[in-house]
Amino acid sequence: MSQYYENYSDVENVPYWKPKGSHHFSFIVDVDTILYSEDSVVEGIKKVLEGESDNHSCYEYISHEVLFCDLIDRTDKLKSVMKLQCQSEV
Repeated sequence: MSQYYENYSDVENVPYWKPKGSHHFSFIVDVDTILYSEDSVVEGIKKVLEGESDNHSCYEYISHEVLFCDLIDRTDKLKSVMKLQCQSEV
């Protein structure tokens, strides 16, 4: 999880970062890497978040959670159900 900030400054080169909420990123990492090199993984995550940041918005590492499972993506089913719900409301 990361803290998401937006820059509200109206003065050039003087940032005013305002926290706007949390943001979740997902990474697939080898089990051995997370078990034996977790500190390196955290440092890598921080570098990725730096790369996602710019002068208008930025992300700050807060924490992470390790899930030992295969992801089951049901996005298509959710979209279908939501589409049917929208059609029935009309």
